Amino acid sequence: MNLMIKLTQLDKDNYLNDGVIKINLVTEDMSAPLFETFIDILNKYLRKNKFNQLDENVLVGWDDQLLHAALLELRTTSPTDFGHFYNTINLSASLHKIFYGEELLEVVAQLLDTPSTNLCLTGLMMRVDSPVDRRNSLNWHQDSSYYLQNANGKNGLVCWAPMHEVNRNNGTLQFLKGSHKLGNVKVESSTKERFSEQREIDDSIARNFEKNDLVANLGDVFFLSMDIIHRSGVNQSDQFRVVAGARYHNMYVSDFHTGELRYIYL
Repeated sequence: MNLMIKLTQLDKDNYLNDGVIKINLVTEDMSAPLFETFIDILNKYLRKNKFNQLDENVLVGWDDQLLHAALLELRTTSPTDFGHFYNTINLSASLHKIFYGEELLEVVAQLLDTPSTNLCLTGLMMRVDSPVDRRNSLNWHQDSSYYLQNANGKNGLVCWAPMHEVNRNNGTLQFLKGSHKLGNVKVESSTKERFSEQREIDDSIARNFEKNDLVANLGDVFFLSMDIIHRSGVNQSDQFRVVAGARYHNMYVSDFHTGELRYIYL
């Protein structure tokens, strides 16, 4: 990939008008270290629970049924250790390396119209969403309601990179085309026991926009406005949906807030 990748004016216009753009940017070589880390950490918790471990040399990739069977076994039998596995992956250098790649930073810099040296990252995570389970799904929302580094949603964006094919069947992200033009919609926060925090946007707002599914394969990267209204789909397949994501923020503008990270050690 050319480190000096240049977006066309059409690319930028599509991002400004739709709030979403897709670019093929991540190679298999870039994702390979993350796959290795993913398997090694999963094996750590499979071993702890005396389950059969996975041989990375036998697995054919992110879609391998042995991998998804092991994920389901751990999540069903020891949800606490599955949570530790999930949190460990989110801290891994292999995950961070993808989003600190020069090609990706260059695209973000062009979309936010600022040098890449002005960027910071938050919310790096891997979604490992189980089949037919909505405990950690979010309804219609904007990331600008959760990530407050920039008061203006135009000064940040969301990056979403699937590790395998994503589509409506396995619960891909759904977004409302053009909804970012509303700016940040003020909503109340609610939290239910064992569920993710919700800052839901009412369906009366959502129904005014065209609903779209993010459809992609490994290598495709979506860039979404922080103000785009979106939600998790329902995974109706027999596999986990594995997607890496991060948020970028412009530190140079006057609406930037640093915040403070606080860890609760488990």
